Amino acid sequence: MNLDILDPKNFVDVRKPYLEASGLPGYCYTSEDWYRREIETIFMKDWILVGRADQIPNVGDYIVEDICGEAVMVVRDNHHQIRALSPICRHRGTQLLRAVGKTQKALTCPYHDWTYDLEGSLVSVPEEDAEFQNLDKTCFGLKPAAVDIWRSMLFVHPD
Repeated sequence: MNLDILDPKNFVDVRKPYLEASGLPGYCYTSEDWYRREIETIFMKDWILVGRADQIPNVGDYIVEDICGEAVMVVRDNHHQIRALSPICRHRGTQLLRAVGKTQKALTCPYHDWTYDLEGSLVSVPEEDAEFQNLDKTCFGLKPAAVDIWRSMLFVHPD
C-alpha cells in the first residue's frame, strides 16, 4: 500500500463492481489524518441534522449540538424565527448553554455576565463604562451559522 492515505491507487479494489469490491482500507476507520480530512471536506461543508423544529416551539427554546468538536446552538428568537449561533461567549470563550432547554429573553455568560439577545447581538457588558468604554458591541455578537428546516427537521451548515 502507498504511504499517501489519499492516493487513489489505494482504492482500486474499493471502486470495483459491488460483488467484486473490497471494503475501505482499515486506516480509513482509525487514522487521525483521515478523520480530519473527512471533517474538513465532508462534515463542515454540508448540511448537518441537529434536531427537530418541534423541539424548540417557543421563544427561548434551544438545542445545543456538537458538530465535529464545535458547539452550535439552534434557538427560537423573539420574533419566532429559528437561528443557529455559536453558544460561545465572545469575551472569554465560555459556553453559554448546553443540551436542550429554555432560556428567557437573553443569553447570559456564567463567567462575566456578558449578555446576548436571542438574535445573538451583544446587549450588555458589566462595568462597560469603567472597563469597556470603547467597546463596539456590534462587533462582538455570537457567530451565526446557516440554518434551515426541511420536513420539520433542523439542519445547520457549519461552513
